[in-house]
Amino acid sequence: TLSSSSAASDVYKRQGQVYVFNHGIMNTEREALDNAVRQSDPNALEQGVYVVINPHTGSALAEVMYAAWDTVGAPTFGISNASEANIDLRDQVQAIGGTIVEVDHSRGNITSYNATQAQINMGQTNVPINTVQMNGSPVNAGAAQLALNAATGSIASVFQSTHKNDFVSTFFGLSLIHISEPTRRRGI
Repeated sequence: TLSSSSAASDVYKRQGQVYVFNHGIMNTEREALDNAVRQSDPNALEQGVYVVINPHTGSALAEVMYAAWDTVGAPTFGISNASEANIDLRDQVQAIGGTIVEVDHSRGNITSYNATQAQINMGQTNVPINTVQMNGSPVNAGAAQLALNAATGSIASVFQSTHKNDFVSTFFGLSLIHISEPTRRRGI
C-alpha cells in the first residue's frame, strides 16, 4: 500500500497499471488494508495497491449516515475527501500514461462513483480507468458503466459481484444479478 504522501508513479511498473482499492463501510484503516489484500489479485499485491481511505466513524449509525450523505449530499454539496483523492490519483496516473485497475467494496463504490460523476461534470472524458470490480455495491453496476463510458470514452469495463444475500447491493444498488460466488475478475 502507499502512504498518503506517495504518488501513483510509486506503484506504476512494467504493466503500466496502478491498482486502486476503495473500501467499504464499518472498516477501520487496518480493516481497509486487510480487505484490500483479500480483494485484490496477486498481480496487484505484487506491485502494490493504492488504498483510498474513508474515515472510520466508530459508530454504525454514523457510518450509515456518512454513506447516505455521500449518496444524497455529494451532488449538491460536494464530494468527500476520499472521492477527491480518487480524482487526484486518476490525474497522476493520466500524467504518467498509465491506467487504473480498481476494486471497490460496498461504500467504496459510492466514493469512486462520486469521483467519476465529478470528473464528468468537469468535462473530463479521458479518465485512465481500465476496469472496475464492484463488490457488494450500493451503486447500480449499469449506472456505473454508463458513467465510466462518459468519463473514459467507453474504455473502462465494470464487473460486479453480488452475493445472493447481499442486502446493500440488491436493495440499494438495484443489482439484479445474484450469484453465490464472486465473478472472476476479468481484464485485470
